[in-house]
Amino acid sequence: MKNIRINRIKLHNFKGIRDLDLTLNESAVILGGKNGYGKTTIFDALELLFTGKIARYSTYTEQFIDGRRAYSQEDRPLVCDQAVAEVSVEAYVTIVLDNGETAERIFTRKAQTAAMENPVKFNMFKGLKVREREADEPVAMTMEEWQNLGLSHFKQNYAKLNYMSQEEGTQFIKSKDSKRVEEVQFLFNTDHFDRRLNKIDHVLLKVVKDKEDGARAQKRQKEQTIQLLRQYGMDNAGEAIGYKKLFTGDVQMKWDGESPALSHEEYVQLLQEGGVMDQILLMISKQEEFRKHQWSVALNALLQEAGNYAFYLTYRTKADTIKQWRGFRQHTVEPFERQDLQHIATYQFVLDDGVKPLLEAERISNIEQMIAGVKQSYQLATQAQRAYNQLITQRNQLAQMVKESAARLEIKNCPLCGQSYETIEQLLAAIGETAGLQQATVGALNNQVAQAFERMKETIAGAIRDIDAHFGRNGVNADVVERYERLDTSKMERDVERLVNLGILTDMPKATMEETERFFVEALKSRIEAYDETLDYAQMKATFDTYVRYIAKADRTVENIQQKRAYLTGQWNTHKANQLKQLGKEVEALNSQLSQLGTLKNQLNGVRAAIMEQKNAYLKKVITDVEILFYVYSGRIMQDSFYGRGLFMKNVQGKYIYFVSKYSSDLDALYKMSSGQLVALMMALLLSLNKLYSESKLLAIDDPVQTIDDINVWGFVETLRHEFRDYQLLFSTHELSYGAFLRYKLSNMGIPAKYVDMMELRK
Repeated sequence: MKNIRINRIKLHNFKGIRDLDLTLNESAVILGGKNGYGKTTIFDALELLFTGKIARYSTYTEQFIDGRRAYSQEDRPLVCDQAVAEVSVEAYVTIVLDNGETAERIFTRKAQTAAMENPVKFNMFKGLKVREREADEPVAMTMEEWQNLGLSHFKQNYAKLNYMSQEEGTQFIKSKDSKRVEEVQFLFNTDHFDRRLNKIDHVLLKVVKDKEDGARAQKRQKEQTIQLLRQYGMDNAGEAIGYKKLFTGDVQMKWDGESPALSHEEYVQLLQEGGVMDQILLMISKQEEFRKHQWSVALNALLQEAGNYAFYLTYRTKADTIKQWRGFRQHTVEPFERQDLQHIATYQFVLDDGVKPLLEAERISNIEQMIAGVKQSYQLATQAQRAYNQLITQRNQLAQMVKESAARLEIKNCPLCGQSYETIEQLLAAIGETAGLQQATVGALNNQVAQAFERMKETIAGAIRDIDAHFGRNGVNADVVERYERLDTSKMERDVERLVNLGILTDMPKATMEETERFFVEALKSRIEAYDETLDYAQMKATFDTYVRYIAKADRTVENIQQKRAYLTGQWNTHKANQLKQLGKEVEALNSQLSQLGTLKNQLNGVRAAIMEQKNAYLKKVITDVEILFYVYSGRIMQDSFYGRGLFMKNVQGKYIYFVSKYSSDLDALYKMSSGQLVALMMALLLSLNKLYSESKLLAIDDPVQTIDDINVWGFVETLRHEFRDYQLLFSTHELSYGAFLRYKLSNMGIPAKYVDMMELRK
């Protein structure tokens, strides 16, 4: 048995503590201080050091976070200062070995601050390092050292036998009843059995079951294939049918080869009733009906567009006139309608070559002269307006000077024109009248230009009306042109040419559009042929497009198709015989595999039952070992509960463990205990398991008195004084009075006790 005693704890940049060096030189150390002063940090550091993780952090991530949060990597829960490069926890320990000798060791776990993450991942602290003296360099622990120093057992059982966290107590109180039962069973450390059971369950439920399901699915599939092979078997009476290639040219059909490598499904698709060969045979035997149907479909499609074809036939001879109308609108009418006087300098009266003969040359010349005159007049008026603006600006400046100085200088002669006036007032009035006359002169010039522009527009508008009248007399207007341009005239011309070549459209009358449409409809209807409406022409067309069109016309005979069908049937029979033989062997192999899997499953179930029996026997033994101590400890701690007696433990094999106030009772005491009593029960269970199974005389309990009342505290302390006096005890409390009480009671029994004020230590 190896006993571990912690002499000193050093923390660096860990959680809320930058640096801390705590000596544990008494048998009992009580960490005191308000919440947030670092008491739990000491316990977290010890758990991390000895087990490689802090259970409550992983539990928080797994149970309370649903995975949709984004974590800030600037905030790391286990780091005090992000600027400090390293986080470390150290413990100076004394280990009593099996031979009675002692070993002094310093255990260390370190992590680089930059490598740590949020949420917490403890793999950064992977690897416990050890050294014998403080001056030595820490080195990684070997497996031999783990065993020799007893750390393997200590690491595995620390959280069950030596340490009780606040989180453990509060979660136990708040958890559901079923979860509480799981937590209690967890303390009995059935991991050895559970791992083996889980492994067997995985093999049974996953590996064996998956293999069985896969084998059964394969067997069903192969049996179905065998049934289909027998169901669709076709016999050609052993006749040797010669091979003949059906498709010509570069067209390659997989089943048209001399030795087609086809699957059963492909043979069925080809040869079954209503299959590909039947469809080809139907198509070839009903070629004439198919032709009639296709011909009728084509004619009916044209009839649906009879109105448009009649319109096209009426106006296709006027295509040049329609083109001229469109050019006239784009090059002549639209530029004219957009024209204004401000942009007259760039305007041209444009007539396409096909439209120009519609106006007399003299009329066109007159329009062009009018446009030139308006352009020149507008240019002169613009220049005059610009010159007048400059002149009037200078004159107004001089006139202003005259108005301001005339009275003072007694000027009577106009400095602008030289005329003499009797009074200064007459002079100033004459200057104002002259400015108005000049403005009127320029305005009159602008009016003349505007009137000339309007006369030009009226003249051009008259010419446009005359040309529009010419198009109207030829039946071309905006509606006709718009409809004609919407037509696919190239396709319509091809259709009309084909109808003429076939003799359907002959002697077309040069009449109105309505008469043309009647003629077109009657001509097409007269050529529609009756056909068998019971046939599936959509399927026949698909068969034609996919297969028949690639068969030479001379080879499109019923005899050729029947010969190909018989040849494929012979090939299928040979293939089917080989496939049935192979499938039979595969089904036998699968039956053998299923039999072996059944034997393996029975063996695994037998092993599982044996392990369950061992687990139940183990639990029974543990409970037998623990129940007396637990009865005593729970009675001592919970002084006034259950009439001063402790609790009994009962185990229902393979199901659960529960606690009763009388051994004959089946009512679990967990269901009627208060929060404080539940914590007291957890402590009694921890003390019992520690006393019986822990190799190290160490107890660490984070705030054991936080939810229990005074009488329970007294019972807890009395139990420690009498039963654990040779242990190293590490407690915490946020109540100063409880801390003093613990130190006083323990010291009176000769147990050296020390109270550490975390506030002073942090300072």
